[in-house]
Amino acid sequence: MIEPGPGETRLRFAGHGDAMRWFTAERQVLIALVGRAARQGRHTDAWQLALGMQHFFDRSGRWADWTTTGEVALEAARAGGDLVGQARMHRSLAGAAYFRREHETAVGHLDQALELLARLGLHDEMTRAGINRAMILGAQGRHEKVVRTLSAALGPWAAGDDKLLADALVIMAASNAELGREEEAVRCAEQAMALSRGAQYRLGIAEAWEVLGQVHSARRELGKAVDCWREAAVAYQEASAAAPAAEVLALLGDALAAAGDQDAAVRAWQEALALIPSAQTRTGRRLAGLLAAVTSRP
Repeated sequence: MIEPGPGETRLRFAGHGDAMRWFTAERQVLIALVGRAARQGRHTDAWQLALGMQHFFDRSGRWADWTTTGEVALEAARAGGDLVGQARMHRSLAGAAYFRREHETAVGHLDQALELLARLGLHDEMTRAGINRAMILGAQGRHEKVVRTLSAALGPWAAGDDKLLADALVIMAASNAELGREEEAVRCAEQAMALSRGAQYRLGIAEAWEVLGQVHSARRELGKAVDCWREAAVAYQEASAAAPAAEVLALLGDALAAAGDQDAAVRAWQEALALIPSAQTRTGRRLAGLLAAVTSRP
């Protein structure tokens, strides 16, 4: 990332929460700095600063800011002839498009990222991009392909990064759950949970709880599903990941509403909406509409 200049001090944060609060306070300034760096021909500074904001945009649900900032940074990398910057910004923009549910756009960016990463010989980043592709396939409902692709790749990953392996296992668990293979889904989710706990990976723990809730919901075990989703929401918030916490709370509210517990559903929806910038996420807009309809009833 950008190195401090003479007389400048590197920022230090006490943890994820401290960093997220700082980014929230400085968001508009940082976005403006990406544009200024691009205009001034400081192409590397532009894409590195944008990439440094990616986790903030991701975890806070600011998909629109992520997209517009990333597009400026990608153009800066192109203007500077920086292939590494282009590859990383294409992958970043694929993530923004995925969360906006623009899956074909996400695939297009990811294909370009993979092509550049292959040319550059950045094989570790290609592996991570492969997991991103599996996430998109899952969002498109292509669950058999997700399971086949990740099952074939798990061997090489098993001896490497436990967080990466946990991510792959959670994606497999979710696809197995969608395919009705509940026992296999539970096995993958529990493996992911164990790896994540060993690595103190709160995001991975949250994702595993979320999939376990999905399995219990499919089995019509509402109480167990609610417990798992509550655990997921807590773990997401401990990881300073407000956006996925809101998504799982919205899911929880929907399940409670379907079971006839409208008051508990409203509380879950309100809790979810308080976590995200509603205008930037589809879930936020949907919840705002739901709550407006509920509160306007006599």
